[in-house]
Formats: sequence, structure tokens, C-alpha cells
Amino acid sequence: MPVKRRAALPRQLPGMSNPWWTQRRREAAAWLWLALASLLTTAPVSLCGRTLYYGDITVQFVPWRAFARQQLLAGHVPLWLPGLFAGMPFVGNCQSAVFYPFHWLTLPLDPARTIAAGYVLHLFLGCAGGYLWGRAAGRSRLAAVCGGLVYGLSGYVIAKQQFPSLAYTIAWLPWLFWAGERLWTNPGAPAMTVLAAICGLQWLSGHAQMSFMQLTLLAAYLAFRPGVGPAWRRWAWAVGGVALGTMLGAVQILPTLDLLRHSPRAAYTYHDVARFYLAPWMLPMSLWPRLFGAPECAKMPWIAPGPYWEMTWYVGLVSWPLALPMMRRRPFWAMVAVLGLILAVGPWTRVYGWLFAVCPPVRMFRDPARFSLYAVVALSPLVAAGLDAECHESARRWALALAGLVSLALTAVVLAPDRAVHAWMTVVLNPTNVVSDANRLALMWRLHLTKGLLGVLVYLAAIVALLRLPRPARRLALAVLLTVDLIGHGLPLNPTTSPAAFRDDVRPAALRATDQPLYAVCAGDSPYIRYGNYAYVPPEADVTAMRATAAPDVTLDTPTRFINGYDPLPPGDVHRFVESLPDEPEARARRLAPLGVAGEWDYGAGTLTLYPGAAPSQRDERGARCDGGPLTPQRWELRPRPGARRVDLVLTNLPGWQVSGGHRVASPAPLVSAFELDGTASELRLWYAPSAYRLGLFASLLALGLLSALVVSARAVSALAVSAPAVQGLFTSR
Repeated sequence: MPVKRRAALPRQLPGMSNPWWTQRRREAAAWLWLALASLLTTAPVSLCGRTLYYGDITVQFVPWRAFARQQLLAGHVPLWLPGLFAGMPFVGNCQSAVFYPFHWLTLPLDPARTIAAGYVLHLFLGCAGGYLWGRAAGRSRLAAVCGGLVYGLSGYVIAKQQFPSLAYTIAWLPWLFWAGERLWTNPGAPAMTVLAAICGLQWLSGHAQMSFMQLTLLAAYLAFRPGVGPAWRRWAWAVGGVALGTMLGAVQILPTLDLLRHSPRAAYTYHDVARFYLAPWMLPMSLWPRLFGAPECAKMPWIAPGPYWEMTWYVGLVSWPLALPMMRRRPFWAMVAVLGLILAVGPWTRVYGWLFAVCPPVRMFRDPARFSLYAVVALSPLVAAGLDAECHESARRWALALAGLVSLALTAVVLAPDRAVHAWMTVVLNPTNVVSDANRLALMWRLHLTKGLLGVLVYLAAIVALLRLPRPARRLALAVLLTVDLIGHGLPLNPTTSPAAFRDDVRPAALRATDQPLYAVCAGDSPYIRYGNYAYVPPEADVTAMRATAAPDVTLDTPTRFINGYDPLPPGDVHRFVESLPDEPEARARRLAPLGVAGEWDYGAGTLTLYPGAAPSQRDERGARCDGGPLTPQRWELRPRPGARRVDLVLTNLPGWQVSGGHRVASPAPLVSAFELDGTASELRLWYAPSAYRLGLFASLLALGLLSALVVSARAVSALAVSAPAVQGLFTSR
């Protein structure tokens, strides 16, 4: 008797082209792809427990996080930083990012692990935001994944992790565009609330320059984007969302604007602003990011001018054949990419100079190379559109054209005479690292170029071969190749060390024993200059030595006060005083004597030389002798000795200090603040409470209340809409 077979179930239900479980699996696969790519790119940190240390992380951000953590856990808002520049505002420097929610959530972690966690989280946030933006713009899942990876794992985003405040800000850029896309297709209070929350987060994340650039690009994007409903209505919701988000970040924005008025940044010249830029011969780094070496390359260090992390903007070799054919179909993004590169070359064109002349914010922002962000943002949707479109023949032609250009470059490198290579390297590139044998370095660079260009040719050949596959296999293979390429180039870009390198106090005993003000001087090439130009990565064993020679910046959580150090917003009076100091040690010592400077750092030898001078509080017999001292970094209580009339303090002359029991008088010496005592006062109280912070805190709390009210009201309206039919049926039923 034949066995009756069971009828096979249909793969899809009638009327349903995509069952819900298939959609859910595909969505889960997309998010898993993004998460794995982010984890593999950050593997030394995310999987091996190491942390970042390179560049500004050691000399600025780890000390800042240590100071902020210490004060917040003690219950104090760190408004004032006493250990740098004779004291300066801490919240007022936007890069401190005191109110960024991520820093509050990671308070239990030590500063080094906080920065490591921020690296992993914000790299994933950039990829995830790019994916959501692509889906909101109508791209397929695979194309949206590739668009998110092109942005989130680009050399621009990964290299900027050496500057956490900047990296955290640009992680929110695709989320801004996602929120703008949602608002443009469905304008209303819910979409405006999302836009406001994301806008507020990117203001609080710590880099005003990038926030300004991102919001400007968002406005241009929405202006060219068709939407639903009247244009005035969409723009009203969008402007309201940005205004509410800016109001949410006012607790950070207003103190920063107040500090900018008293910082040398307010008087920057065009030469000061156009510091790091992409020279035209650096643009081919988009095809090979290690064209001029890289910090992690032991045999071929970075030899081009400026820091590597400002110059790289690699987006993967697969991106170019997919994006270039789409530039004619997406003229807006083509214009954005071209404009970004024109601005990134800085003084090589007049465009950046015109922008400097007509746009006041640009006069306070440095480094034109950062405008290459616009090119990276533009390439992300172009790659996604190219992967979805049937443009494989055009992409194959572009890949062959790029292979031809690389072949010509390889031929020129192989056939060029030695003297030409040597002249190009030493005259045009002007290597930033000191070399003992320039001829040997030129030979190493020639070998480096030959090997790298051959690798690029092999990669382009693989792209041409994959473009001949059938459509489903072609799209998946190109996406996998793009992911592998971005991970491979981004994985070694950020050198790491053990978190234990930041646990010990590396200061000399003489420095730990004093609370007198110190002035750090540079006898030769300072460690910041030597390491900060990113010519090479110091070995892991040198991290401790690097910290020891960066004393003005790694001691922010100690009572030691420094007259100078490293900070992007130094107070103007301190900056002018330090710039006016003579070079001769004896003349400098006489100039520093009124401050009671106790010693000078010799950066070359890594030693501290003590001077016999005493602090003003020990020299002024008219009343500077007093008991007590700082209760917190921003609150002091001084009890002068009997008969005292005046108290002199080494304190930066910035507004915001309130006085009780006396009043400020003319300063007897540079950087010394004098306070005359009231006749009946028995103590002098000083506290730092700038009006900009109080006004900003009020505005931010008000914006937070408005956002909460909008969320609650939106949920109430949604619940009412759901329950309305049932209520209506209750009253109409017989």
C-alpha cells in the first residue's frame, strides 16, 4: 500500500509576500552584523580588556575623567578646576562633557575603562545610526548595513577616538539624520521630541565644532529633501526640535560661550585656525590610508605633516566603485562630498578663507581637515544607493579606472630615481619624526609604497571579479568584502595598553610633596610635541614615562597647582603671561618670583628643579597669612590672622567668583588675585558660581521638563486613540 505523503505547507501565507518571522530574522541578522563588525574592530578593547592611551587621551581626557569622577562621587559639580592654569572653569570647557549621560552611567568605572567603554559603545552607535538612517530613507537592509558601516567604521570615525569628545559627538550624526528623515515624512510632536533629544545629546557630548557642522549639514539636507505636507509646517517642527535640543544642552553651551570670551580662541587669526589641513597629495589616502605611513607601523611611521588622526578619512575600496556612479543620480550628496574636500584642503583654495571671513563660528574652530567629515557622510548614502541600484556595469568600469590610476602610480614609484623619492619625502612631506638617515627612510618608503599599491591592485581585481556575479550573490559578496576591508584597516589604528598603566602615581616625590604653584617649562622638545605629532606610537613600556613627563595634565585630581599645561581653552590672561616669559632661566625665574613658583619641569631630562622662592601667602605680612583653604575645588574658606587686611591668591582672573567678607582689589602681580577684607569680617569666603552656568542649568531643566511633558502627552494621546473605538461602542451598543 503506497504511503500517502503529507502535503507540503506553503512557504508564504496567501497575501503575504514577507511573513513576520522572516522580517524579524532579517532584522536580527542586520543588527548582529553591525554588532560583530563593531566588536571585531575594537577587539583589543572589547574582547581583550585593554584601553586606549594614545595622543590626547593620556594628557587630557584620562585626567579630566579622573577629576570629574572624584568630584561627582563626592557630591560636587566640578565647576572649577584648580590644578591647571592657576585654576580655570571645568564645566565651561565643553570637552569636559560633565553632563553627558554616558559619563554619569560609567561613574563606577575607573577613567581608563570609561574611555575604553566609550570607544566600543560610540563606534557601534555610529554604525547603528547609519543603518537606521538608511532604512528610513528607503534602502534595503543589506544596503543600509553597508551605509552604516561606511560611516561608523570609516577611518575618520575610528581615528577620532583619540579625541573622545569629538568621537562621541560624531557618533550622533547619523541619528540626527534619522530623526530628521522621520520628521520630514511624518511631521509632528513625536518626531520633534526624538530630534530634540538627539540634538541635546550631541551638544552635551563635548565638541561644539562638530555639533555646529552636523546641524549645518542637517539643515542643508532637509532643505533639498522632499517631505509630506506644507513646507512651513515641517520646518516649524524641525526648528522647534533643534531649538529644544539646544536648550537641553544649554547647561554646557552657555558656560562654554562665557569661557570663550576670555580665551585666546576668541582672537584667532586665519593662520591659527588653518592649522591641520589635507594637502592635495593626501587625497589618495582615500584609496590607501597608509600611503604615507601610519602611527602603528614600526617600519614605516607617519611621515606627512600634521597628526594622522586628523588626515585619515578612509571609507573602503568597495565604496568608490559603488558611490561614483550614483553621484549623477544624487547631485546633493555629490556636492556635499566635493564641498567637504574643498574645505578640508584649507589654504590651498580660497573657499575656506571666504568661510572664515563670513562665518563667525569658523573663526574659533581649528583644523580644516575635519571638514572631510562631509565627504564621509555623503559617501554613506551613495554606497547604500549604489548597492541597491542596478549599476554593476558602471561600478566595474570605475573599478577598472581606479586600477589603471593605481598602476600608473606603481610604475612611477618603481621607475622614479632615488633622488626624486628622497626630495619628495624631505622637501614636500617634511617628515615630522626625527630621522638619522633620510636616505634609508626614503628607501623604506619606496618599498612601503610598492607593497601597498600592489595590495590595492589585488583588492580592485577582486572587486571587478565580484561585480560579474549574479545580483544576489554579488550584493552579499561586496557587502562582506567591504566589512572585512573596513575592519582590517580600522583594527590596528588605535594602539592600546593595559588599564594598569593609569593606576600608579608617576609623579616625582618632590612634586607630590608640594602644594605650591608650579610652572611647567619645555627645555627642548616636550613629550606632548614628541608624542602628540603622532609620528609614531610609543612602545607600551613608555606609557608610564609619557605620563611622568606630562605632569601638568596628569595631576588634576591633586592639590598641586600649575600655571600652565595643556587645554584647548586656556584663560586669556594666563596665555598672555606664559607667552611673555623670557627664554633665559634666570630671567624667567625673576618673572615668576611674584607668583611664588616653586620649581620648573625639565621636559628633556624629566626632572623637577626646585627654586627657593616662596608662595605669596608666605611672603605678604600684611594679611596673606591665613588658616583654612579650599573646601572643594570651587569653594574656599580662609581665616586671616589677626590684623590682616588683604589676602593674595594665585587665582586666574576670570569672572564668576563670589566673595563674602571682602572684595576684590587691584592685583599686586600677574595672575595673583587680591581681596581686601571688610573691617568686621573674621573670615573670607569665596565660591565659584558663574551666572552662565546657573542660567544654562535652568534652561536645560526647563527643556527636560518640556520633553518629558511631550512624551507623556504623546503616550496619552496614543492610548486614547486605541481605546476610543471601545468607548464609542460602549455608548452606542443596544
